[in-house]
Amino acid sequence: MAEAVAVIWVLGPIGTLGSFFFYQTPDLNVTGLFASFFYALAATVYLVFSDRVALTYGTRRGRSLRPLKVSAE
Repeated sequence: MAEAVAVIWVLGPIGTLGSFFFYQTPDLNVTGLFASFFYALAATVYLVFSDRVALTYGTRRGRSLRPLKVSAE
């Protein structure tokens, strides 16, 4: 899961800033930078706190499913 988070940040805001400095463009698309930062942050929060992701990647938190509460009728 850490690899997925790293890829999101490298392809998002870090990649935007890197391409700005590498190509020496005179203007930086600040709106696009903030948007990519927001989406990278949202994806990171989802990957860190989602039960589905924890079960998929087999993290310590996702070793087993929580017991279901079933009412007998």
